[in-house]
Amino acid sequence: MNQKRYLIKGTLLLTVMGLLTRVAGFFYKIFLSRTIGAAEIGLYQMTIPVFSFCTALCGGGIQTAVSRFVAEALAAENAVACENARKPDDIPHRENTQAAKDESGQGELRPTQSKSGQRNHRPAKKELDRKRARIRASHALLTGLLLSVPASVLGMVLLYFGADLIARRFLLEESCAGLLKVMAFSLPFSTVHGCVCGYFMGSKKVLPPAFSQFIEQMVRIFFVVSAYCLSLQNGTAGGARLMVLGQLLGEAACAIFVLACMGCLSRTSTAKHPLRAQSHSAKHSMPTQSNIPLRSSLRQSGTTLRSSLRQSGTVMRSIPFHPGAAFRRFRSSAQKMLSVSLPLGLNRMLMCVLQAIEASLLPQMLQRAGQSSMEAISDYGTLTGMAMPMILFPTAVTSALGMLLLPTVSEAHSLQQKKQVTQTVNATFMGGLILGSFCLGLFLLFGDNVGYILFQNSLAGIYIRRLALICPLIYINTTMMSILHGLDRSASILLWNLAGFALRFFCILRLVPLLGMNGYLWGLLLDDLLVSVCILFTLRRASWLTVSVPDLFVKMLLPAITGGGAVLLFRAAIAQKIPPMAVFAVSGGIYCLTFSGVGWALLWPDRKKEA
Repeated sequence: MNQKRYLIKGTLLLTVMGLLTRVAGFFYKIFLSRTIGAAEIGLYQMTIPVFSFCTALCGGGIQTAVSRFVAEALAAENAVACENARKPDDIPHRENTQAAKDESGQGELRPTQSKSGQRNHRPAKKELDRKRARIRASHALLTGLLLSVPASVLGMVLLYFGADLIARRFLLEESCAGLLKVMAFSLPFSTVHGCVCGYFMGSKKVLPPAFSQFIEQMVRIFFVVSAYCLSLQNGTAGGARLMVLGQLLGEAACAIFVLACMGCLSRTSTAKHPLRAQSHSAKHSMPTQSNIPLRSSLRQSGTTLRSSLRQSGTVMRSIPFHPGAAFRRFRSSAQKMLSVSLPLGLNRMLMCVLQAIEASLLPQMLQRAGQSSMEAISDYGTLTGMAMPMILFPTAVTSALGMLLLPTVSEAHSLQQKKQVTQTVNATFMGGLILGSFCLGLFLLFGDNVGYILFQNSLAGIYIRRLALICPLIYINTTMMSILHGLDRSASILLWNLAGFALRFFCILRLVPLLGMNGYLWGLLLDDLLVSVCILFTLRRASWLTVSVPDLFVKMLLPAITGGGAVLLFRAAIAQKIPPMAVFAVSGGIYCLTFSGVGWALLWPDRKKEA
């Protein structure tokens, strides 16, 4: 129940902050388009792929690896806490009776004191295990920082001194060199922010990562708007350089914020340390009344001090301080972390490179299909800048859930709680399928209206309606990939993504010259379908996914079909008698109510069986 409450609250918090960040970014883009201009925005956008590639190269998978290993390390502490909650140091009835007799003087002292003495050492051992778990979590964060921060500093130096070459040879725009030099200083802040946020996510503390992205966006917007207004007063209006400086300050503010949160967390945990609490209670519980003998008081304080020093020595001996031992521990931890982070980093770097190749290749293939250069670029911009953001808008929920699922599944997997992993996988798959089926019918029915109302572009509505078929696949893949990362299947995900990209490139090269943009849409569908099949096959083979996949697909498609039929009947009946906006609003309400009612009726028997 605690895990379910944590997932629900964390998902809601991350989703709300993500939506606020996206809304603020939307108005920020409107401000930039009306003030700075499209040319300066284009220069800034040309540098983004370079920065994304450098970020993936320096520490692309470190954040995910830190989150996973911190969750696995703290799993021992959570297990101890659960054991303490279930078994609060019960004493057998026979020993209780014997202790009562001893206190009343009716019995003699039995040799049960040694057993009780051993029992008294159990809380100390449990606290020692919890201390070691926290130390392992801190070592995971420290290893991630030691791996990523030096790499980011080296990447900063290389990007700064190689900015002229990159701008001249790769971007074919020498004016981007100055922007790349300023952007290079953002790399260390970005890696520090990623590692610390990974520690917070692994510790199940969602507030700092959620607020950090919002703070980054606010600092960036405030600086760019203020600097632009000041530059107008001075007669020297800034452009893309202001946007790059805003990004640098946003990354710096974000890193400082999460480090401050880390410091507050460390002070709080130190204040709640059991040894300090014990010494504090001993100090304040020392008798000071004159009627208590001084010798007894000194004996009691000496006993408490020796016990505290003994436990402190036990804890300190558990921490390796020898340089050789520390180096061997770091090498072992670094090898484990690199085994997880390298596939993730390679995946992100390859995606950056392949997306750049795709962006340059697709307009050329569209020209072979008979379009002019401007038509090809316009259609590509409509697809990637209008239709795809609308299709990916619900991923604010799935991305937030995926960030929380990774440490949760890692913790359950490290504790060998297969039943909990299975329940999480089944519930996540069902949730992604419900959201995907709902959006499938929604975009099929209202894609044209959404494209015209939001973008004043009928072609965007057509693309939204055609892309609706990939909604269930995208939303399922987003959450299931996070679960597989927590189950140590990162290398498999890399291979599946490469296979999907190869299939998409084949469609670009072969189908786009014949079918135009429809060939690319077929490539997107086949790419996501291949990855989904591989994910479901892996989960089913490992017995982590136990629900009937075809049965769930049918049960979730039926509400979408029923809701769509109700909307079509409503439109055919009274669409000519009320205004178009009223038709749009009432149709949306009918679809939501029909989908919810039919979906609940289909899933209710399964819920009764589980209960």
